[in-house]
Amino acid sequence: MAIRWNIIKDECVKIGGELSPLSIFMSPSWDRKIILPYFVPHDYRHFRNVEGIASGLAPLFNVGRNSFERALIGCSTWLHDIGMAAWALSIDDLSIHVDELLKDLKGSRIGDFKRELLESSMFFKGCLNEDNCRGSACNVADLGTVYISKACMNRSIDYRLRLLRFVRAYHPWISESYVEHKLPKDVTLIRELGGGAARFSSLVGEICKLHDNKVELRNRVSTFEGYEVDTAKYGALLRIADALDFNRSRVENIFDVIRNDMVNDGFFYVLKHWVFKYAVKGVDANSGGVTVEISDEAEESMVLGFLLFEVGDNLAEDYETVNLYRRLPNIVIINGGKDLTLNKYISELRFAYRKLGELKDADRLGRYGKELNRIGVEEEQVNAIISSFNDAKLKGLMNPPLDALALALTLGKNASGLADLIAQDLPSDVRSHVGELFIPR
Repeated sequence: MAIRWNIIKDECVKIGGELSPLSIFMSPSWDRKIILPYFVPHDYRHFRNVEGIASGLAPLFNVGRNSFERALIGCSTWLHDIGMAAWALSIDDLSIHVDELLKDLKGSRIGDFKRELLESSMFFKGCLNEDNCRGSACNVADLGTVYISKACMNRSIDYRLRLLRFVRAYHPWISESYVEHKLPKDVTLIRELGGGAARFSSLVGEICKLHDNKVELRNRVSTFEGYEVDTAKYGALLRIADALDFNRSRVENIFDVIRNDMVNDGFFYVLKHWVFKYAVKGVDANSGGVTVEISDEAEESMVLGFLLFEVGDNLAEDYETVNLYRRLPNIVIINGGKDLTLNKYISELRFAYRKLGELKDADRLGRYGKELNRIGVEEEQVNAIISSFNDAKLKGLMNPPLDALALALTLGKNASGLADLIAQDLPSDVRSHVGELFIPR
């Protein structure tokens, strides 16, 4: 009997859809104010959006030409972020060894990656000290397998919050492991593929991992059921499609419910992950290119935040790594009847985002606090966000100018003054290149 690849793809969609709510709510027994606000949803809406973008761009990567290739695209897009639901999946059961996390990394990233692993040593069996829920001093070789202590989860909020960052950083590897361990046992895959279910699951798992830009894109050609498969092509496609999902439809319903909790509980550093997506009405992708339509209701300040954060941070590195592997088409932004080809500005926006994040001058940062006060943000909230700018625990998470802008937009305040301050703090070449359309002068 011929393999029904459409049935296999539908099964992956079903699995991803059933597990995706867990990537938002984690565990009903935990305080959602601690758990929920940290992540933008990695749920069925995200998977659906990524599949749509990937399917549109597939011809550029010479994939998606038959039902088998479309099944690989469907399965990898719907399962690539399953690692974000790791609480419910039980990471411990996957027995992920540190060597798996180090495999296939870019050579230039290995040193930093090992340092990051050691900073997360409390989540490895070989180095966790369960008496204080911290990692003991050890070497990478001593880490062993990933291990989440239920005792520490129950008594240490700091352990939970650190675990959130750990899962966020390593979820592509967790997704790969989950797919390789669980998918071969799926009844539908066994019925359709028999003994080939494990091999197919391995291909999908590898593609899921490749959506992380720390993993090297290199030719990985093999054959399966008579089809030639280069998982790097699919990984590159998934990586750019994932990065392009900054559509407001991904966040608006949930954010409307929890935005006040996020502000009141001091999660200022995550607001930018949510609110700037409201600038984008839709993303359309096909073999001719990508069109990003800016919402008619989006203020210039919100568009500025979108460009500097969603493009300059979230999109930029993925775009650059994929573009080196396979030349990408134009990404066109349509805003108020004008259009701009974004590609040539991406590196500059990435540079600008980093420079803003490095802003340390107390007087210059103080201007953002004064502007928040002027537009009516409560004094307590202004003091809290200014204090968080210098919080060592939030190093690498905060970008003070953009966090101040995100707070104002979240509260529905007029953020044009903050946008003016950001424009003044931007490198001059970014102002001159992009300013005429998007940046207040």
